[in-house]
Amino acid sequence: MQTTCTLAKVVTHIQAFSILARLIAYHIGACGLGGSEGSVHLSLEGDETTVEKALELVKFINREPPVSLPDSFFVSSAPDTTMMHWPKSPRSGECNKTIL
Repeated sequence: MQTTCTLAKVVTHIQAFSILARLIAYHIGACGLGGSEGSVHLSLEGDETTVEKALELVKFINREPPVSLPDSFFVSSAPDTTMMHWPKSPRSGECNKTIL
């Protein structure tokens, strides 16, 4: 049995645009067909120069290879997939995820 702790914060696409580009992003759609599985469609609000720089960043990031998953992974319980906050803070040093 292997125990892992990840001290990471989940950041949405909308939050990422706010953090990285100082833009307001609105979710306007999503897709799941023809190789676009998981795609997100956003509308960006900001001055033209800032929006253009953000789009250049997206083009750069889009060149990254896809992230692959291990052959198997484990979610400890169904509520883990919907919880916004863990019962115990990862900052406390306690691990609450177990991979079998």
